[in-house]
Amino acid sequence: MVLFASVITSIATAQHFISFASGPITAHHHPFTIDSVIVAFNDTSSIGEVANEFKKYPQRAYLEEGAARQLLLLLKRSFVPENTQRHLVLKVDRLTIAEGSFGGSQFGSAGICVEFLEMNANGFVREYLHGTTVVSKALDVTHLHATNIQLALEDCFIAYDKAVGEHKLTTVPIPVAQLGKVPTIAEIGLPVLSTGKPTTGIYRSFMDMARNAPDTSVSFHAKRSERNDGTITAQVEFNDAASPKGLWGVCDDGDIFINNGKRFVLAERDLTGFHVTFDPGSSPADANAAAMGAVGGALGGVLFGAVFAAGSSSSSPITTYDLDMLTGQLVPRRVKRIGTDGTELSETVIINSTNDSLPIEVTMFGGREALLRKGQHHWVRSVKRAKPLSLGLTVNEQAGATFSIDTSMPNPQVYRIERSDDGTLKCIAAVNDAEAIVRGLDPLDDVK
Repeated sequence: MVLFASVITSIATAQHFISFASGPITAHHHPFTIDSVIVAFNDTSSIGEVANEFKKYPQRAYLEEGAARQLLLLLKRSFVPENTQRHLVLKVDRLTIAEGSFGGSQFGSAGICVEFLEMNANGFVREYLHGTTVVSKALDVTHLHATNIQLALEDCFIAYDKAVGEHKLTTVPIPVAQLGKVPTIAEIGLPVLSTGKPTTGIYRSFMDMARNAPDTSVSFHAKRSERNDGTITAQVEFNDAASPKGLWGVCDDGDIFINNGKRFVLAERDLTGFHVTFDPGSSPADANAAAMGAVGGALGGVLFGAVFAAGSSSSSPITTYDLDMLTGQLVPRRVKRIGTDGTELSETVIINSTNDSLPIEVTMFGGREALLRKGQHHWVRSVKRAKPLSLGLTVNEQAGATFSIDTSMPNPQVYRIERSDDGTLKCIAAVNDAEAIVRGLDPLDDVK
């Protein structure tokens, strides 16, 4: 498959735009029609970062004129319906890209999670949900992101086709109010998170794990060991002469091990999903992509999000990554921030949970701290103080509300900007599940 997309880079504003408006695109036939596309995240927000031509600083990447417009253009040019009786709405819950360099090789990835919705007399129902990550290798991966996005979306279509053929569609009601929101992991109800003990078998994709639906026909033995750095790994040996290639992971006696390209690393269960801990340097780029069948953009099911996609900036070689339960990518866990005096800083995240079309300005000490659009968030980091830290909210230069942060409270703290019944702004502390809320935040919505 070859895909050339128009790419525009603005050096002056350090922005990189991707467009599907021109260039040859290979079309694919599917037995359904997509009537519309709904983007559940901020339509104009960045979908990741790329390196610029001079490799000196990263540039924020965007889909030109918004994600919904570009995805519609992509579908118009690449999607050929063969069955006009089945009409669907495509709801995109997540779309991210990333790129990195290891050992002289360049790699790029695209992660996506979509819901296939059908409209009936009672509203919308979710027939299928699928998440995937595609990894490609090239000399210039920045110009492969359009290809990766199409490959990832095509993988979702293939998965839906298969689910139709296997009679595995669902009928989960989706309220209209939820159409513009990314569902929580609890709302999705992934089977692997609700089962007491995951089923033993091999995972050819992330969704095999998420659905607790491994291939149980392959016999294997997982030899566990603890490395010097304290991480738990498994050497997987297959009883048959021909071992399967490109495995995403395995489950052995209830324990899940994820293939990081060189070895299988234990995935530990936590409040919101799973996390893994290992040295990113232990995963060579060539092995990380080649083992997944992703070199050159080959489509091989749901591909494991490469370690570089996490973009860890930790100085420690041992890094903890949370598994994105929508796409299967790895996201570096938040690390403690230390002040110049060696003590831990207070960390509070402020989330714009309103539906306002205008951005909300967060002020502190009389100056702008951040400008937040719907769905975006900002971290306030401060030395711990004896008195509360006062902040203000402003919309269109009109003062909206003030609130205070107790910096002596345990990290992290979460505050949500909301509208009262009378329309006034307010900022409310989320007293429960702060860690879970933080882990569910999209790094691309973080306004520095």
